[in-house]
Amino acid sequence: LSLSSSLSSSTSSTITSSSSVPIITPMIKFMVEAHKQAAAACARLPRETGGRKHAYVTPSSFLQLAALASSLVRSRSAKLAASRSRLEAGVSKIAAAKEQVDRLRAALSVEQEVVRRRGAETATLLDSIGVEKLGADAAAEAGRADEEAAAALQLEVTTVQDECARDLAAAEPAVAAATAALNSLDKASLGELKSFGSPSADVAAVMSACMVLTTPRGKNTPKNLSWAAAKKFMGNVDAFLKSLVNFDKENCNVVAVEQVEKDFLSNPTFNADSIRSKSAAAAGLCSWVVNIVRFFRIYQVVAPKRAALAEANAKLAAATAKLTDVRSRVAAIRARVAELEVGLFRATEDKNAATAQAAKTQAKADLAERLTAGLASEAERWAATIGEIDAARSTLVGDALLSAAFLAYAGPFGAEQRARLVSECWVPALQKLGLLRNGGRGEGDGGLSSSSSTSSSSTSSSSTPSPLSILADDVVRASWKAQGLGSDRQSVENGAIVTAAVSRGRVPLLVDPQALGSRWVLALEAAASLSSNPSSSSSSSPSSSSSLLTLRQTDERFAESLAAAAKEGRPLLVEGLGEDLDPALVAVVKQLSFVAASSSASATSMSSSTSTSTSTSSSSTSSSSPVHPSFRLYLCTRLATPHYPPETAAQVAIVDFGVTRQGLEEQLLARVVDHERPELQQAAARLQKELGSYAEQLVALEDDLLARLAAASGDILEDSALVERLEATKR
Repeated sequence: LSLSSSLSSSTSSTITSSSSVPIITPMIKFMVEAHKQAAAACARLPRETGGRKHAYVTPSSFLQLAALASSLVRSRSAKLAASRSRLEAGVSKIAAAKEQVDRLRAALSVEQEVVRRRGAETATLLDSIGVEKLGADAAAEAGRADEEAAAALQLEVTTVQDECARDLAAAEPAVAAATAALNSLDKASLGELKSFGSPSADVAAVMSACMVLTTPRGKNTPKNLSWAAAKKFMGNVDAFLKSLVNFDKENCNVVAVEQVEKDFLSNPTFNADSIRSKSAAAAGLCSWVVNIVRFFRIYQVVAPKRAALAEANAKLAAATAKLTDVRSRVAAIRARVAELEVGLFRATEDKNAATAQAAKTQAKADLAERLTAGLASEAERWAATIGEIDAARSTLVGDALLSAAFLAYAGPFGAEQRARLVSECWVPALQKLGLLRNGGRGEGDGGLSSSSSTSSSSTSSSSTPSPLSILADDVVRASWKAQGLGSDRQSVENGAIVTAAVSRGRVPLLVDPQALGSRWVLALEAAASLSSNPSSSSSSSPSSSSSLLTLRQTDERFAESLAAAAKEGRPLLVEGLGEDLDPALVAVVKQLSFVAASSSASATSMSSSTSTSTSTSSSSTSSSSPVHPSFRLYLCTRLATPHYPPETAAQVAIVDFGVTRQGLEEQLLARVVDHERPELQQAAARLQKELGSYAEQLVALEDDLLARLAAASGDILEDSALVERLEATKR
């Protein structure tokens, strides 16, 4: 009575904290009863096996049961609801497609008549546009001569402009040199030059050249070129320098320029470099005279070209005005043509739209017929499946409780003990509490996956509810068999227990005297590594970061390898265990047990001294040796009847992989065939893999089909890929 009260209180707290499932009194009663019956089975086990086998249930086992039941109810309920919703959507979409077939055929007839009318209108408009376009082309041809004349004038203007620009560019250095020469002069240097009483002949010649060159147009050059006349010519130094800066170099006196060239520039000593030693100011004035004369001579060449350019520009302006008038007339004609072409474009668009709509309606009608014909049998099957789901939902809680009890307690037992626990203890208790129907199984899989399994025990019947109904569907069983797991009931149960334990962060301990389980774990992890690293399929082995590592406790660097695998998240199989576990392994197992317990709300309700001490120990381990979230640990012993204490049973999921009669028959048959006819054994293995692959493909194809049907919004007949996928599935 005390145990029942304690377990009931713990169950209520666990379900409340870890699930949204309402607290149902029959659920709590069953969990308490299941725990007591499992404990009784553990007590009977040594007597039934002559003291060779031992098993234990602990408070941790009960907490696992409560958490598993809550999780399975939630996940199973969500899965059944989602499946029913998708099936209902599929059935309703098929019914809607049937209703559309006749309506689409009537609409198609109307749309085809619209296409014929639009085609005739477009042809008429096209003829009108052809006539107008001929007129536009004629007008454009008439204006082509004016276009060519204007283009020729434009070319002439551009040529003269380029020549003028080049000539003026050649004169720029002379202007720059003259400016630089003036910039070298200042009041002091000119004052010094003016103060000379009797300068050298070269200096006097420079001033004479300045007086001659600055003679205005229309006047005679000065006759008196003496030094006294030069000093008088300079007058005010500032005014003299300003007059040179503002000198109109483009309108020089031609006679003066010729005289300067003849009388002064022809003299070899008339250069700035020769005169600079005698007077810096005279050298600057000499450079100015030389460059002004050079610029003027270049400008005399440019001036006629500028006049020609002005004349060409005048002609170009007249031609451009005429061309503008011609272009405006052509543009007006082309605008009318463009307007007609816009009308043609719109008419063509209307015709194409009508054609496309008719084609679309035709395609939709064809799709509707293909869809309804292709899914006729599926619609009937899906409607039946909806009924099966409704039946499964009525026994959802019972199926979940049965599966949870099986996962929590059945692992250490052999095939017969498991069958008795299910058929003689747990199923009657569930039926008595009204959580399963009497006289038959609860159809826990809702018809979505096969629930029939070959029983390995004479005590189980096909009508007995099976925990495998929601733990392993046909696709999963096929993949396990392809990976080397036996097809007998105990092997499939073991696969379900191991995968459920690993998915919840528990550590499975395989009692595996014939190495059946370890070989399957190797294949299972190899497949998982391959699916997570598709690129490794082209190499000889999966990537080292995700492939299964195999160790033994006797390995020299066992502790270091164990810690590295846990830290890196690399799956690990520890083989050859005895009854004593290495302390390093115990620490990692405790840490994983603590993490798994913490991941569910049931960890918060642990109140026993055992769980408290375990949490404390594991917490300290967690802080010193971190474990990667994706780390998976498998333990395996070759001992046939190991005796592990309750502490170990509380921390790991012990699973009996001992061979059954049916499993042994399968192994012996396979070995005999492999010895006598190896090609048959190879073909059988290949076919088994292909069957598993085909089963996965069928489920994936139907899931994809239902997903498309459920996700299709609006008109389902718009999705041609859906019908094509359906046809591919049917093939």
